[in-house]
Amino acid sequence: MEVITDPVAVAAECCEFGKRRMGSMQPKWFRRYDVAAEHEVWFSDGTTARPGRVTAIDDDGRYTVVDEAGDRHEQLKREHICHQWQLEEVDGDDGPDAAGTSTCREGRRVAETVERLAAVEPGPVDTAILFRRDEEGREFRRRAVAGELTPRDISRVPECFHDLLKHLASPISKTTGLPVHCPDYEPALAVTGDEAQHSSLLCVCAMRRWL
Repeated sequence: MEVITDPVAVAAECCEFGKRRMGSMQPKWFRRYDVAAEHEVWFSDGTTARPGRVTAIDDDGRYTVVDEAGDRHEQLKREHICHQWQLEEVDGDDGPDAAGTSTCREGRRVAETVERLAAVEPGPVDTAILFRRDEEGREFRRRAVAGELTPRDISRVPECFHDLLKHLASPISKTTGLPVHCPDYEPALAVTGDEAQHSSLLCVCAMRRWL
């Protein structure tokens, strides 16, 4: 185990960790270049590269990949892994078909290509529409909360997130039978006396009872 003590190195590691993990410690899988379990990838050890399938990702963001021969490769870093489709899209002599099987599996040139592709930074359009931080993403989330997503909207969301969509719509008030909106919470927040001393959790519970 390596313990990082240099302040600059610690800061760099924290930034890198934030790119691949969220606050819940779960990997980010909502961008085109994110790598998830069962993805077909190529990985490099610095001198050779070979294809395989991701089988696990640990809490430190390290990957376990099983190659075509069935051998397990553990503790792989993200910077040594690219998607198989990325390598297939490469033009010229760096592509696997042009380089030949032997070169792809053993050649330094292809290992360098894998590491170069692994370093590609995703752009806004590479992020699933549900999570984009732009006007298009905000408008999509507004429609989701309003329960107004169209079939085309849903088709733009990766299938693994489809079950999530129904939970984004505003809840229905048991009192009125209507969708709950922000102003509906204001009466519950305008409390005085003993109620104002309640904890945040109790306040949330009170708002839910009010609605």
